[in-house]
Amino acid sequence: MDLLDDDEYLYNPYSAAAASDHDDDDDDPPEDEQAYGGGGDAEPPGSGIFSLRNAGWKAKARGGSRIKHLVAASGTLYAATDRGRVIRWNPQSGDEQEIVIERGGHDVIYKLYVQPGGHHLLIGGNQGDNWYVHLARSLKPRPVPMSKGPRVESVCWDRDGADEVSTGEFLVGTSTGTMCKALIADGKDRYWKVVYSLQDSAQPICGIEYELFPPSGRHVIEGIRKYFVMAATPTRYYEFIGGPTYDALFEQYSAAPNFVELPGDLDYTELEFFRKGSGRATSFVWLTGPGIYSGSLSFGSQNAGDSVTFDYKLIPYSTKGGNSGGYQVPVGLVSSEFHWIALFEDRVQAVNRLTQQTVWEHAFTQQQVYGDMIGMCRDAGTGKCWIYSGFLVNEVLVTAEDQNIWRCYLSMGKYDTALLYCQTLEQRERVLTAQADHYYQEGQWELAATIYAKTHRSFEEVTLGFITLGEKGALKRYLSDKLDNIRGTDRTQLTMICTWLCEMYLDKLNSVKGGGIDR
Repeated sequence: MDLLDDDEYLYNPYSAAAASDHDDDDDDPPEDEQAYGGGGDAEPPGSGIFSLRNAGWKAKARGGSRIKHLVAASGTLYAATDRGRVIRWNPQSGDEQEIVIERGGHDVIYKLYVQPGGHHLLIGGNQGDNWYVHLARSLKPRPVPMSKGPRVESVCWDRDGADEVSTGEFLVGTSTGTMCKALIADGKDRYWKVVYSLQDSAQPICGIEYELFPPSGRHVIEGIRKYFVMAATPTRYYEFIGGPTYDALFEQYSAAPNFVELPGDLDYTELEFFRKGSGRATSFVWLTGPGIYSGSLSFGSQNAGDSVTFDYKLIPYSTKGGNSGGYQVPVGLVSSEFHWIALFEDRVQAVNRLTQQTVWEHAFTQQQVYGDMIGMCRDAGTGKCWIYSGFLVNEVLVTAEDQNIWRCYLSMGKYDTALLYCQTLEQRERVLTAQADHYYQEGQWELAATIYAKTHRSFEEVTLGFITLGEKGALKRYLSDKLDNIRGTDRTQLTMICTWLCEMYLDKLNSVKGGGIDR
C-alpha cells in the first residue's frame, strides 16, 4: 500500500551514492550486506553459527524517511521514522500498516516500547509527550496525558499480569532519573505515578529489568510477591529487593540502594536479563563505557540491601575500529544463551560468553548508502535479533549456537558440563579422554581408571601405565569397569579381562591365607 502521497516523497539523502552504485528500481542491499557466512577475522567456532539476512526494508517506498527506532514482538517489527509515523511490519508475510502520530511529517518520536506479547505499544515523544496504541484492538494512537513530563527512556513490562486488555503494572525509567509505575487497561490510563528518584544521580534510567523471587515459606501460602528490580544509568546500575508491591519495595530505599559504578561519558546504555524460555532470569548484561559488564543472578533469602548478582566480570571492547588505537563503544547489545551480540556503527560482533572471545564479526561496507548502524532489538517471543540503520534492517541469524559449547567447557576443565553439550560420539570420546588424563595427572588413579574404561584409549597403554605405577587398585577398577563397556561379541578381550581379574583375586586370597593382607 502507498504510505505517502507523491508530493510527500523524499528521496534517500544518500541518493548520489545510491545512484552511482545501484539501479533506481533496486532498493536491496548488495549481496555482501545481506548475509555473512564467516571468514575474515572471525574465529572458526562462530563462522557457521552467525549470519545476516536482509529484511527487505524499502526506504524509497516510504519516501526515504529514516528509521529512528525499531522494536519487535511476536514476529512483528515496529519502526519509528523521522516523519512522525510508526510502521507495523511483518517481514515474513510483507504485511504492513501505518500508525500516524504527526500528520505534518515532523520528527516527534523518540523511542518505541512494545509489550512482549504484542498487545500494547507505548510511543515516547521527543518533548515528553507520549502516545499509547492498543494493538490488540486498533492502530489508533491516543495521548497519555498522565505521562506528560520527563522523556521516557525505558520500560519494563509486566510479564505476568499483561493480557490483551491490560498492560499490567509496568515500570518506566525517565530522562531525569525517576522511576514510575503505570497501568493502562481497556485503553484508559489508570495511573502513572513516580515511585522512586535517584537522588544522587541526575542521569537517565536507560534500562529496567525485574524478576520474581521463587516463593518460599509463608509466601507460598499467602501468594506474596517478592521482586528484584535492576535499574541502569549510563554509569551505574542499582539493585532493589522487596515487595509485595512496587510501592512497598521502593519505600524501603529512603537511602541510596546498592549500586555498581563504572566510569564513562556515555549518554545511553543497555541492560538485559537473559532467561531461557519462560524460566527465571539467570544472568544479566550491561553496556558500559569501559566494556561489557555481565554477571549471574542467584535468588535466595536476600532482602533489601543485599545483592542478587555474583560472578560478575568486565570484558573490554576490542580495539579494532577504534580511533588512534582506541576502542569503539557499541550502540546496541543483546544476549543469547551462549553469546553476546554487540552492534557498532560499522560492524556487528558475537562474543562467546564463556570464553569472552570474539567468535564472529561482520563489517558494513555500504555506510555511504545506508548510514551508520544505530540500534538493535530482540523479539522476546521468537528470540530473533534485528539490527538497523536509518535505511537498512537486517536479521541476525543464529544457527545451533551450542554446537561448539562442549569445546569451551572442555577448555575450562568443566568436563561433566562439556559432556552435556556433546552432539557426536567423537566429541564425547575427546571429553572423556581429557577428563581421564586430568585425573591421571592429578594422581586420582581410580577415578581415571573408571573414565578410561568408557573410552577407546588403548587397552595396553592404560594397563601398562597402572602397572608401572604399581597401582593395583586402579588396574582392578579399570578391568572391572571395562567389562561393563565391552560388546558381548568381543569374546577374546572378555576372556582375557576375566582371566586377569581372576588371577588378581586369587593372588589376593593367597596373600590373605599367608597372613599378609595387602592394605
